[in-house]
Amino acid sequence: MYLNYERFRVRMFQERRRALPAIPTTVDESVLFLRGDGARFADFRNIDGKMENIFRSHLVAPGGGQSLVLNSSEMLTVLRNSASFVADAAFDPVPRRPAFRQIFTIHGKHVMGNVSNDHQ
Repeated sequence: MYLNYERFRVRMFQERRRALPAIPTTVDESVLFLRGDGARFADFRNIDGKMENIFRSHLVAPGGGQSLVLNSSEMLTVLRNSASFVADAAFDPVPRRPAFRQIFTIHGKHVMGNVSNDHQ
């Protein structure tokens, strides 16, 4: 039996799209999604193997700008105990739907013995 790779690939993507929920089109839809049925997409496995939802809040600035805050208690502990921080803002890797403008991350340098590990 001959199997055409391109047809197989297209069919796999179609099935995957059917299995996944619809992509939110607005920030408000994203918030509802992360608080409801989509909460499992914001789950993060911590160092102890426990699952924790990293969606923390939806902030709205006086000018109407909106932010989604994602973190975990473990991430905050690493930042709290870090000797130094680095903040980074990027514009290209953000989703275009919904229309996010920027991703802003804070990284802490956590030193364990003689080995240093960078964590977000």
